[in-house]
Amino acid sequence: MGTFRIRVTVCDLREEEGSREIEMVLESSATSPVIPRDLAEHLGTRPGARRTWTLADGRGFERNLTQAGLVYDGRTTACMVVLGEPGDLPLLGAHAFKGFGFEVDPVAETLRPATQYLVRSHAAMSKGHLVGLGSLGEDGSGFRIDPA
Repeated sequence: MGTFRIRVTVCDLREEEGSREIEMVLESSATSPVIPRDLAEHLGTRPGARRTWTLADGRGFERNLTQAGLVYDGRTTACMVVLGEPGDLPLLGAHAFKGFGFEVDPVAETLRPATQYLVRSHAAMSKGHLVGLGSLGEDGSGFRIDPA
Protein backbone atom coordinates (compact mmCIF):
# COMPACT_ATOMS: atom_id res chain seq x y z
CA MET A 1 0.00 0.00 0.00
CA GLY A 2 2.79 2.47 0.60
CA THR A 3 6.31 3.31 1.67
CA PHE A 4 7.40 6.87 2.46
CA ARG A 5 9.13 8.91 5.16
CA ILE A 6 7.41 10.53 8.12
CA ARG A 7 8.58 12.46 11.22
CA VAL A 8 7.49 10.95 14.55
CA THR A 9 8.32 11.88 18.14
CA VAL A 10 9.46 8.95 20.29
CA CYS A 11 9.16 9.18 24.09
CA ASP A 12 9.34 7.14 27.27
CA LEU A 13 5.84 6.23 28.43
CA ARG A 14 6.60 7.43 31.96
CA GLU A 15 7.53 10.97 30.88
CA GLU A 16 7.86 12.95 27.67
CA GLU A 17 11.01 14.75 28.83
CA GLY A 18 13.92 13.77 26.64
CA SER A 19 11.67 12.80 23.74
CA ARG A 20 13.16 12.98 20.26
CA GLU A 21 11.69 13.51 16.84
CA ILE A 22 13.08 11.12 14.24
CA GLU A 23 12.45 10.35 10.62
CA MET A 24 10.91 6.92 10.09
CA VAL A 25 10.05 4.96 6.99
CA LEU A 26 6.33 4.25 6.96
CA GLU A 27 5.86 0.77 5.55
CA SER A 28 2.20 -0.20 5.54
CA SER A 29 2.92 -3.92 5.18
CA ALA A 30 5.27 -4.00 8.21
CA THR A 31 3.77 -4.86 11.58
CA SER A 32 5.90 -3.31 14.31
CA PRO A 33 7.72 -0.01 14.59
CA VAL A 34 11.53 -0.04 14.82
CA ILE A 35 13.49 2.61 16.73
CA PRO A 36 17.26 2.84 17.12
CA ARG A 37 18.52 1.04 20.24
CA ASP A 38 20.59 4.08 21.26
CA LEU A 39 17.45 6.24 21.22
CA ALA A 40 15.68 3.75 23.48
CA GLU A 41 18.66 3.84 25.85
CA HIS A 42 18.59 7.68 25.81
CA LEU A 43 14.90 7.57 26.76
CA GLY A 44 15.62 5.15 29.60
CA THR A 45 13.56 2.26 28.28
CA ARG A 46 14.76 -1.25 29.01
CA PRO A 47 15.09 -4.08 26.51
CA GLY A 48 12.44 -6.74 26.92
CA ALA A 49 11.70 -10.02 25.19
CA ARG A 50 13.58 -11.12 22.09
CA ARG A 51 11.62 -12.18 19.04
CA THR A 52 12.52 -13.46 15.62
CA TRP A 53 11.69 -11.15 12.71
CA THR A 54 11.69 -12.03 9.03
CA LEU A 55 13.02 -9.90 6.19
CA ALA A 56 11.24 -9.76 2.83
CA ASP A 57 13.82 -12.21 1.44
CA GLY A 58 12.90 -14.77 4.11
CA ARG A 59 15.98 -14.42 6.33
CA GLY A 60 15.25 -14.32 10.06
CA PHE A 61 16.98 -12.35 12.81
CA GLU A 62 16.39 -11.59 16.48
CA ARG A 63 15.73 -8.21 18.08
CA ASN A 64 14.65 -7.04 21.52
CA LEU A 65 11.34 -5.29 22.17
CA THR A 66 10.50 -2.44 24.52
CA GLN A 67 7.51 -0.18 25.22
CA ALA A 68 7.60 3.39 23.90
CA GLY A 69 5.28 6.27 23.20
CA LEU A 70 4.97 7.59 19.65
CA VAL A 71 3.49 10.98 18.76
CA TYR A 72 2.34 12.11 15.32
CA ASP A 73 0.07 14.97 14.31
CA GLY A 74 -1.08 15.57 17.88
CA ARG A 75 -1.99 11.92 18.54
CA THR A 76 -0.11 9.60 20.86
CA THR A 77 0.01 5.83 20.98
CA ALA A 78 1.82 3.43 23.29
CA CYS A 79 3.17 0.33 21.63
CA MET A 80 5.79 -2.36 21.58
CA VAL A 81 8.72 -1.28 19.45
CA VAL A 82 11.62 -3.25 18.05
CA LEU A 83 15.05 -2.10 19.18
CA GLY A 84 16.91 -1.58 15.94
CA GLU A 85 20.58 -2.41 15.53
CA PRO A 86 23.05 -0.59 13.26
CA GLY A 87 21.80 -0.96 9.69
CA ASP A 88 18.11 -1.31 10.68
CA LEU A 89 15.86 1.44 9.33
CA PRO A 90 13.66 3.32 11.79
CA LEU A 91 10.27 2.01 10.71
CA LEU A 92 6.67 2.94 11.45
CA GLY A 93 4.59 -0.22 10.98
CA ALA A 94 0.85 -0.88 11.09
CA HIS A 95 0.65 -1.37 14.88
CA ALA A 96 1.77 2.23 15.36
CA PHE A 97 -0.20 4.07 12.70
CA LYS A 98 -3.37 2.14 13.48
CA GLY A 99 -2.76 2.93 17.15
CA PHE A 100 -2.85 6.62 16.20
CA GLY A 101 -6.23 5.99 14.53
CA PHE A 102 -4.76 6.69 11.09
CA GLU A 103 -4.64 4.93 7.77
CA VAL A 104 -2.19 5.33 4.89
CA ASP A 105 -2.95 7.75 2.07
CA PRO A 106 -0.58 6.34 -0.59
CA VAL A 107 -1.33 9.09 -3.12
CA ALA A 108 -0.54 12.01 -0.77
CA GLU A 109 2.16 9.92 0.98
CA THR A 110 0.87 10.75 4.42
CA LEU A 111 -1.38 9.43 7.14
CA ARG A 112 -5.00 10.46 7.46
CA PRO A 113 -7.62 9.79 10.13
CA ALA A 114 -9.24 6.39 9.67
CA THR A 115 -12.89 5.72 10.28
CA GLN A 116 -13.09 4.14 13.73
CA TYR A 117 -15.66 1.41 14.32
CA LEU A 118 -17.14 -0.08 17.44
CA VAL A 119 -18.07 -3.75 17.48
CA ARG A 120 -20.79 -4.76 19.89
CA SER A 121 -22.62 -7.98 20.59
CA HIS A 122 -26.39 -8.01 20.54
CA ALA A 123 -26.48 -8.66 24.31
CA ALA A 124 -24.04 -5.83 25.00
CA MET A 125 -26.03 -3.45 22.83
CA SER A 126 -29.10 -4.05 24.97
CA LYS A 127 -27.05 -3.50 28.14
CA GLY A 128 -24.99 -0.61 26.76
CA HIS A 129 -21.58 -2.28 27.22
CA LEU A 130 -18.70 -1.76 24.83
CA VAL A 131 -17.41 -5.04 23.43
CA GLY A 132 -14.48 -3.95 21.28
CA LEU A 133 -12.92 -1.33 19.07
CA GLY A 134 -11.84 -1.68 15.50
CA SER A 135 -10.73 0.35 12.53
CA LEU A 136 -11.30 -0.16 8.85
CA GLY A 137 -9.47 1.64 6.07
CA GLU A 138 -11.46 3.42 3.39
CA ASP A 139 -10.48 0.66 0.97
CA GLY A 140 -12.00 -1.96 3.29
CA SER A 141 -8.70 -3.38 4.47
CA GLY A 142 -7.14 -3.53 7.89
CA PHE A 143 -10.14 -4.36 10.09
CA ARG A 144 -9.21 -5.53 13.54
CA ILE A 145 -11.03 -6.03 16.82
CA ASP A 146 -9.28 -4.92 19.98
CA PRO A 147 -10.57 -6.30 23.28
CA ALA A 148 -12.31 -3.74 25.45
